[in-house]
Amino acid sequence: MRQKRSIITVTVKLRTKIASVMMIIPLRTECTKETHHMEAKIKHLEFIQETINRMASNSFLLKGWVVAVVGALVTLSLKEIDCLYILTSLCVLFFFWLLDSYYLSREKAFRNLYDQVRKKAEGQIDFSMNIKECKGDNTVTDCAFSHTVLLFYGGLAVVHIIILIFL
Repeated sequence: MRQKRSIITVTVKLRTKIASVMMIIPLRTECTKETHHMEAKIKHLEFIQETINRMASNSFLLKGWVVAVVGALVTLSLKEIDCLYILTSLCVLFFFWLLDSYYLSREKAFRNLYDQVRKKAEGQIDFSMNIKECKGDNTVTDCAFSHTVLLFYGGLAVVHIIILIFL
């Protein structure tokens, strides 16, 4: 008999808890709608940030490769005393310069997109990664002649020209 009472008591307590939880559920769905929009905005910003990081990483890797390839060709040209290797190295340097400028222009465009999405209302998030409207003055030519890129690649080009003069 005592077991029956404890089972009944547990059942009544369980029903009471279920009823109280059922009363809370509508309040939570209203909050989750706003939270869902904010989570969508954060996720969209994370997508854009991952793309920005990938572009920056590609640019960094290109700089490493250009130093290795150009350094090897310059060393070979000094050993063989042949201007053809220096001219080849200069061409390689030019193409790496353009490719690095391309990645930098895309990175800047995605930074502009990030800024636009950051300013949008939570309900307007569409997960668009279209950067056509975000380019602005971030063309490949503008990025190729920015201070940091010009200093790096221009410095290497000056070294090539000096070696060509004295070779």
